[in-house]
Amino acid sequence: MSLLSKVLLFLTVLCLVFVFGFKLALSGWMPFMEFGLGFAALFFVASIVIDYKFYKNFFRSESLHFVGQSFAFIIVTAVFLVALNYFTYTNNQIFDLTENKVNSLSELTMKVVDDIPGDFYFKYFYADSGQVKGYETIVKSKLARYQELNPKIHVESVSVYEDPAQAKKFKVNNEESALFAVFNDRIHRISELTEKTLTNAILKLTKDPKKIYFLQGHGERGLADETSFGLSRFKKEMERLHYELVPLDSLDIPKDAAFLAIVGPRLSFSDEERALLRDYVLSGGSLLMAIDPGESHGLANLTKSFGVEFQNAFTFDNSTQAGQLDLTVFVNPAKGNHELSRIVNSQKRPLFFMASPLKVYASDFSKMSVTPILSFSPSSTSHRSMEASSPR
Repeated sequence: MSLLSKVLLFLTVLCLVFVFGFKLALSGWMPFMEFGLGFAALFFVASIVIDYKFYKNFFRSESLHFVGQSFAFIIVTAVFLVALNYFTYTNNQIFDLTENKVNSLSELTMKVVDDIPGDFYFKYFYADSGQVKGYETIVKSKLARYQELNPKIHVESVSVYEDPAQAKKFKVNNEESALFAVFNDRIHRISELTEKTLTNAILKLTKDPKKIYFLQGHGERGLADETSFGLSRFKKEMERLHYELVPLDSLDIPKDAAFLAIVGPRLSFSDEERALLRDYVLSGGSLLMAIDPGESHGLANLTKSFGVEFQNAFTFDNSTQAGQLDLTVFVNPAKGNHELSRIVNSQKRPLFFMASPLKVYASDFSKMSVTPILSFSPSSTSHRSMEASSPR
């Protein structure tokens, strides 16, 4: 066999490896892979044409029987691979074998998808170009994980040229592709193909946003404050998760409140206000308090009545790395089996700024119990002031 023929055979194998490698990586067939198969066939035919006499003599030789067996084995293998591809295509199952389940949907997404009350549609519009049509495979592969969780989810592909009326309804103009979520005639355009945007689209179309009221009037952090101590970024993130954050100037708490939040107060609450907050919780309301040490908010007695003593001290992490602020503290999951504790691990440790220790007591109310969620690392220490050398 000539050197050129050997090179052509090598290129044939290389093209086939390229095609099937991309097929596995992209979890589907893309139009550009056809070029790989075409070049493989071209290189193989060229090799036969160049070394025609070699192949002719080879098949006439005593090696023909061995070649026949090898050819039969190749045919059987090819049939098996075709059958396997057909089975995986008709039984679309996705398995996540990564150590940290990076390709699996979050618990929040699974709950949101499971709660969909009726048929939910994802509509993918595409122009008739090969590249954009091929992107449809990636879209369907991403949405297949949602369909596995709930059969009420449907995925449809629409050509803007074959169905211009529907494209006009969804206001798809000269775009090459667009993705929409549809539920009960409500339409939401999806900007990017990520779990966050897909899950948020389901939330927006199937549920009314829950309202969280943030108490104001005691020097609390502001929802519109864009500084590092403000809550503007937190507000945007919560809105992405389909919550509505509303400032509240009094303790006349609306009935539609998912919960009341008090974040970073610096001025003292009166006895009457503390009594109103206590009554709100005891009547079934939910209260989030994020209070800082060194401030005269006067909420320590309120927390203690619920079984949690706010010790009004500053926590320092003695394992602080270079460049990290002294008052930034990593926390670990608590020993309790709370849902929030389970999502914290060595690679997902929350970082708190200006944290303070809490001590659990027996609550003044028999029907109330305390479940710790997070705990400080063993290397942390607490001090009465912001100086790490102050008394503990």
